[in-house]
Amino acid sequence: MESYPLTPWIVLFSLITWAAIAAFIILLVRIRRNPVPLDALGMRLRSLPWRIEDAFALLAVFFAIQLINLSASLSAYHFGWLGEAQTEMLQLVLQVITVPLVCLSCLALLMRARGIHFRDWINTENRSIGNLLWLGVFCYLAMFPPFIVAQTLNVTILDFLKVPVEKQSVINMLLNPDYPSWLRIQLIVLAVTAAPIVEEFIFRGIALPALMRRMRTLPAICIVSLIFALIHFHIPSMGPLFVVAFAFSLGYVYSESLLVPIIMHALFNGINLLALLLLKDAPGLTH
Repeated sequence: MESYPLTPWIVLFSLITWAAIAAFIILLVRIRRNPVPLDALGMRLRSLPWRIEDAFALLAVFFAIQLINLSASLSAYHFGWLGEAQTEMLQLVLQVITVPLVCLSCLALLMRARGIHFRDWINTENRSIGNLLWLGVFCYLAMFPPFIVAQTLNVTILDFLKVPVEKQSVINMLLNPDYPSWLRIQLIVLAVTAAPIVEEFIFRGIALPALMRRMRTLPAICIVSLIFALIHFHIPSMGPLFVVAFAFSLGYVYSESLLVPIIMHALFNGINLLALLLLKDAPGLTH
């Protein structure tokens, strides 16, 4: 097994790992001492007037933007205006700019149509912002051990089946030194800010409450988590992504504040990207 020299980053990742194990044990102990039926949680979420159509509408907008960006990039390449590398850069730049802007604009229109305010999602009635931030960090740490188990099983199964595993294109772009630093920095900023916000608003903020109004909590969480894993279009990561999405949903149901899964999502992306950049030969962990 290849070893890495002991550096401050290795020490930091080790501390995060041990903190995650401790958080997971604490969570298990609390659940055992004070078991609460899953359906008894998140009652406030069921009162939100979201509809399934709202989530599908935002997903349609999301995919439409991706298709338009792809078409524009391929057209530039087809007509010889840009080379292959420049075409990939153009597609990434368009994605960084247009996806968050258009999706959040459509979300604002939906919120206005449904009479929902941003504070209804953050929900600071029972917890302060500081408490919600800490809860998001704790839930991320508690999620980490199950994710590592899922990732390990996933890699073992794929290796047994001899299924080739390739990193996602966005990860290859991030690790490719041929791309300009400003573009890779934009990608990192997108991954830890806009991506968690947009995805959590769509899946946990809208789709999950809409499904919870029609069915029990566990099936609703499973459906949302499965769709979340599927829309990333990376089959080798589906299992771990399902586990991560399940944890995000539990964080939202328990806290009744969308700030918690947003923090969990941002930390997940940010720390995994940091690990990829510092340990480029280690297996990829981000989605």
